[in-house]
Amino acid sequence: MEEKETDAVLLFDTLYTTNHLQIMKVLLPYLKEEHQKKIAVYIKLNELIYTIQYTQKHRISLSSCKNEDKQPPDFFHLCTLITPYCTEDEKKMVDQFMSMKSGLEKYQDIMNLMQMLEPLSSFENGTDSGNLNNLLKNFLTDEQLAMFEMFQEGGNL
Repeated sequence: MEEKETDAVLLFDTLYTTNHLQIMKVLLPYLKEEHQKKIAVYIKLNELIYTIQYTQKHRISLSSCKNEDKQPPDFFHLCTLITPYCTEDEKKMVDQFMSMKSGLEKYQDIMNLMQMLEPLSSFENGTDSGNLNNLLKNFLTDEQLAMFEMFQEGGNL
């Protein structure tokens, strides 16, 4: 996880607690088990009370959450930020989204390449798509060429 995103989580946690509650969190593992449960509830309850009081008194602004240019956040970037906090099933779903994004980007790259190669095919008389595919083989990896052929045939991801 990037340091900036870790800092955002720490900033949030630090903003809505007190030093005394942080000290209690540090000492919690050293208490007897029956006391740990009670103290854990006490800490969370006091954090909630503190958060309610703090938000009533202060305007909240987490600097890492500001969106200066008012652009919507990049969904795929947000996926990478939340992945460390996801369950294994959720991580698999995020990986599927990222794979789809990668596939779409490769498809777009192939389409851009096709547009660039279009003038080359007009120099040959009677050039068919087979010759263009042979030309593509020199520029694309086997995986990219297979994906191109799949899209050319109307296949789906």
